[in-house]
Order: sequence, then structure tokens, then C-alpha cells
Amino acid sequence: MPHSVVDFYKGEQCVKILYISEDNYTDVPELRQKNIDYSICQALSYNSAGITKALIIYDVACQWYVKFARRVEACPALQIPDDMDIVPAVGKFHLSAHKLDCFARFSLMFMQGAGHIDGEILETLWAPFNKVSPMARSMSLAHRQEVYDDHMRDSNWKKLVGIGLFFSVF
Repeated sequence: MPHSVVDFYKGEQCVKILYISEDNYTDVPELRQKNIDYSICQALSYNSAGITKALIIYDVACQWYVKFARRVEACPALQIPDDMDIVPAVGKFHLSAHKLDCFARFSLMFMQGAGHIDGEILETLWAPFNKVSPMARSMSLAHRQEVYDDHMRDSNWKKLVGIGLFFSVF
């Protein structure tokens, strides 16, 4: 999704945020995982008219999703479409390292409509994406975002063209 790639140069940051309103200070300790929250909200808001259900596959979705709605409500910069139902899942590779309870609730094997996917496609993109990262470090935030978006679009285009070549064999 354009504008949903986040620069995790310091990891998936967990922070404690203090919101200041006109009449008081509000301490919101459950506001964590700000980068992934921002990325998910941007992806869900981009061209999502008519989409009522979103399958979010994340390595630690079982922990991330617990207070996601509360974090979105507490932060004015985070928004998701009102009528969208979010279904959290954990990719097959990472699910094996989770508790047994996570398997039944977050496995893609039991998600209706998920099909036979492993949920780890982004993991395969890290090697080529790492070639772009050193160049992007010295860029402004807007320029870096455009470079990352272009890199992802190029990757998606190559996959789309490659699918055509695959089906022409049969």
C-alpha cells in the first residue's frame, strides 16, 4: 500500500505518550507500537471504500491487536474506517514460536477467506529492500517515503509481470 511503509530504523518503537489537552494532562501508557499502528491505519485508509473486512497478518498480532482499538481512539493521528472489521492473524513461520493458545485464534489455516497463504511475503523482500535503505538514510522524510513506495511498487510490478509468464506456460 502506498504511504503505509514505515521506516523502522530504530525498530518497532514502543513508547509511553503523554497527551496534553486544554484542561488536563492525560497519561496513556497503553499507547505502544506506534510505527505499526501508523502503518496499519494508513494502509486501511488508502482506497478502502467498500471494503468491510481486513485481514492483518503481523508477527505478533496476538499481542498487538489486544489494545489496538483503544490506541486508535486515544491518538488523533490514527484513524481507521468506521465500518471496517479487522481480523488479526500471525504468519505461519512466526506462529510456531507462539503459545499453543495463539494457534487456534490466529492461524491462517482457520481464517475463513484467507486461502492458502503463509503471511510472510514481506520477509522475502528484506534482502532487496536492504539495498535501498543505506541510500535512503540521508533523505528527507518525504523523499525517503517516496523511495520506499517506489521500491514496493516496482516489486509488485515485477510480481504481476512474472505471474503472466507463469500462466503462459500452462
